[in-house]
Amino acid sequence: MYELTKKEKKIARDIFSKSIEKEFDAALQHSEILMTKWKNGNAKGREAFHETLSYLNDFRKHLQRRYDDLRSSFYLMNLAGILKDGYITEEDLKAFSDEAKETIKRYLDLYK
Repeated sequence: MYELTKKEKKIARDIFSKSIEKEFDAALQHSEILMTKWKNGNAKGREAFHETLSYLNDFRKHLQRRYDDLRSSFYLMNLAGILKDGYITEEDLKAFSDEAKETIKRYLDLYK
């Protein structure tokens, strides 16, 4: 198993910080779509409320699983998941060693 250097750990934390903001933006955009259905009369208030609440609860749980209590031994696996979900690109990983990038790609293959 590849052990990240101090520099790579810092880079990973910076990427996590940026990706979580992108995830929040995506969640708010999705919530806005749900609210627009209600505003346009395509959903009743109760239905829109429960759908939005359910979505946000699921999103909150997703963020907890991905980012809370994240240990450095799981950084590469999380980076693969964030890459798969489209919140980062391979360009964001360019500062990592070849071995770290290869490990991320192996984890990415597991998601497919």
